[in-house]
Amino acid sequence: MSRIKTMLATALVASALSAPALAFHCPLDGQAIEKGLANIQVSDEVRTKVMQLHEEGMAAHNAGNHDDAQKKKGGMSMAIVFLDTETTGLDDDAQMVEIAVVDENGSVLFESYCSPTVPIDPGAQAVHGIGDDVLATAPQWPEISARVRDVLEGNTVVIFNAAFDTRILAQTAAAHGDPADWVGDLNTHCAMYRAADVYGATNRYGTISLVNAAYRAGIQFQGRAHSAVGDAATTAALWRKMAE
Repeated sequence: MSRIKTMLATALVASALSAPALAFHCPLDGQAIEKGLANIQVSDEVRTKVMQLHEEGMAAHNAGNHDDAQKKKGGMSMAIVFLDTETTGLDDDAQMVEIAVVDENGSVLFESYCSPTVPIDPGAQAVHGIGDDVLATAPQWPEISARVRDVLEGNTVVIFNAAFDTRILAQTAAAHGDPADWVGDLNTHCAMYRAADVYGATNRYGTISLVNAAYRAGIQFQGRAHSAVGDAATTAALWRKMAE
């Protein structure tokens, strides 16, 4: 290994004097280069230049990784988005009937009703007010799945009760024979548990409702409670407040 480092350092010195771009692709870290330089006699000026080139190379490498990430998002930078769904119920067959995704400022990135393949539980309908009349002309999952994936995948997705909403997404997809493996790979954060830590739990489950979290945070509920857009936008406002 010592000999390899010496050879590397020699190559770096040569690149520093004649072809600086070669140093940009050095596969070792700065400490390894320093040790390699210690094995050969170079002036302080050359040593400084070699290390400078290494740092520039690492910066270029990191910038390249960032560019690759942007390309994966179609040229858009990674973002924090906030998701909420309204559902047919709570069980293992429940599906979403409404979905909304907003940005950090609460602006809507995507929203849609979604016609389920199972009946809506009367208790769930009493909460969100979405019935068969509203969903009669609503699209089904296959018609909106690509748009949902596009707005979520590659971003940080904050959800109030992340485990529930991601389960609902997966169950809705499965009802249409869509494995939707990407749902399990989403980078999610649960605002509900974060709020319970910050403001204290208010129920026997050790969690807190969005309405109670908004009240304790001193923020105004954004829109109507138990609407997908209202809940997502309020989660965004709560997340900003908790970050202060």
